Amino acid sequence: MSNDTVKETPSNLFTDTMARMNKGRTPGDLSEALMKVVQAVRATGKPGSVTYTLHIRPLKGQDTAVDLSDDVNKKLPKPDRKKRILYATTEGYLSVEDPEQEELRFNEGAAVVEGGAKPESDTNENDNVKPRKATAS
Repeated sequence: MSNDTVKETPSNLFTDTMARMNKGRTPGDLSEALMKVVQAVRATGKPGSVTYTLHIRPLKGQDTAVDLSDDVNKKLPKPDRKKRILYATTEGYLSVEDPEQEELRFNEGAAVVEGGAKPESDTNENDNVKPRKATAS
């Protein structure tokens, strides 16, 4: 290995290298991934990320050559999924109706009062009671 020392790192070394990757498509791929993540973050209110990885491997038999490959990955936030309450039967089935709930039955035209009895008439006994007039004392 050479003892060459880089005295000053050019500020554009990384961006120039990235621009050469994937036939020059990497900056566009990163921009597209960034836009998708930003949209998903705004839609869900949850965090996301874009990751760029540059793999650098030595080339066998070559002292100065290296093999480069890259990856663009995005992690989109997952939207909340709607929840649903279902009731489990003793057999293991799921139902939208509570198996413990008694069914209410209504007959058309029949009135039901407390205790399940049908009223004698359609009028309430208090309907015919007239309010008393206030008397002066």
